[in-house]
Amino acid sequence: MTSDSSGSSSQKPSQSLWDSSSKTSLTKPSSTLTKCGKSQLQDQVINLSHEAESLVASSSSGKTKCYMVKMEYLCRKEELMKEQAEMVTKMELELEVKKLDIQLMKAQEITFNSEAETLCLKIELAKLMKANSDATPSTA
Repeated sequence: MTSDSSGSSSQKPSQSLWDSSSKTSLTKPSSTLTKCGKSQLQDQVINLSHEAESLVASSSSGKTKCYMVKMEYLCRKEELMKEQAEMVTKMELELEVKKLDIQLMKAQEITFNSEAETLCLKIELAKLMKANSDATPSTA
């Protein structure tokens, strides 16, 4: 009700445009315009309210999606770090195996060299024994 009276008082400057002799014609269009303006304003407020709710829901949904993506990222990062640690461990084990293979080959080399030296000494011993047997007459 107060807005109707303020609406009609706000229309007083425009009374000079209307026929100033009929006050009823001034108040009816003024109150109709005020009601129409209120209705439009209420519709705009409702629309803006719905839009704000939609934006809040959209923002909340966006935050939820962002959180989910972040969690997926962190899980994947953790998986990759585990895989990397396993790969490092695997590579370290493979390196250890290679080192052991090298040690084995060195030990085999030493063994073969020792066997070769033993065979050379046996050959030389056989030669010396043959030379000794050739030099001494047999008494049999």
